Amino acid sequence: MTEKTHKTAWFGPKRVGFGVQPTSWQGWLLTAAFAGLMVAFQSLPSIPLDRKAIGCFILITGYAAVVMLSYSPGDNEPAD
Repeated sequence: MTEKTHKTAWFGPKRVGFGVQPTSWQGWLLTAAFAGLMVAFQSLPSIPLDRKAIGCFILITGYAAVVMLSYSPGDNEPAD
């Protein structure tokens, strides 16, 4: 017996505007984790401001890379 695995895109096109939005629980989890890490990282008082900027750049770049890799425009077309 063969089992079909259906891959769902984590992010899909927005219904209004430009960009993507989470379309699965994995996308929402990644977005919440990113937001939590950004808030936690910025609230650490012992880290100098220049290192915070570098850390934020790394977090944003990593998040953008995961979004681009998990985005599939053909899977989640917006409903008209």
